[in-house]
Amino acid sequence: MEAVQPRVRDIFEVSANTEVVFDCPNRFITVRAVLSGSLNLTANSQWKGYFNVMPQLLNILDGGDQALFGRSIQQPWMGRQYWGGTEPMSFRLPLQFVSDTNAEEDVYKPAIALLSLLFPRQAKAVGTRETSFFGEYIVPGPSVFYTSNSDEPSTLGDFVSIRLGNMLDFNACYITSVSLDVENSYDPRGYPHCIKAGVSFKAMDSMFVGRGGCFTKLESSDVIAPEVLENLLKSAKTLATKSKSYVSNYFDRLGKAFDGLVDTLAGGSKEKPPDTKK
Repeated sequence: MEAVQPRVRDIFEVSANTEVVFDCPNRFITVRAVLSGSLNLTANSQWKGYFNVMPQLLNILDGGDQALFGRSIQQPWMGRQYWGGTEPMSFRLPLQFVSDTNAEEDVYKPAIALLSLLFPRQAKAVGTRETSFFGEYIVPGPSVFYTSNSDEPSTLGDFVSIRLGNMLDFNACYITSVSLDVENSYDPRGYPHCIKAGVSFKAMDSMFVGRGGCFTKLESSDVIAPEVLENLLKSAKTLATKSKSYVSNYFDRLGKAFDGLVDTLAGGSKEKPPDTKK
């Protein structure tokens, strides 16, 4: 009796430990994919030298000392540095979408949805009542005022959360690149059976370690409290309103001054009425 070969879907059965979930609430997009390779994590810290404040002067003095006496004034402790900040952690995820039953729903649509998270979405179309010459677009990625310490999702920016099993959980990320490798195998309707994807992204904020001195899980750090965010938003809106009012008043005054100038020039060009006095 001939052995039954496992289907593609069976081979790449999604488990909780290898499933990557991309969630964008403001776009109503949730993409699930299989981690198909090694996870690459990168973290970089910036370090700056204490004695780099006057490098040119030190180089001149050291160069003269070496030329005249054949020795250097550079000291071993001059290489000491201070911490200049740690960049937010960045990742690259190798993913795979596979199916042998419904390639459109299991492969094509989620891959295209993932790609769309790189692009802005239209808020108001060109030529409608709300707009004239320029359309309005909502940019991808989280707003600078985003915080996860809120009962409701932020309406500012299309933030994306990324989860990988129990290992990785980030509430807001910047997706920097998406590459799709479509394999040459299609269903009768022309949809591919498998798409391999590479997704690179960076966390919104840099992380910090708790009092224990070590990470217990790679996840977003809540650095902005809700009340702080509310005050920031109020201040920003007040500033924007005042700036808009100031600019509007400025152009109103400029327009009136221009109209007055035109009237003056037009009046000066008219012929003077004849003098009736004799």
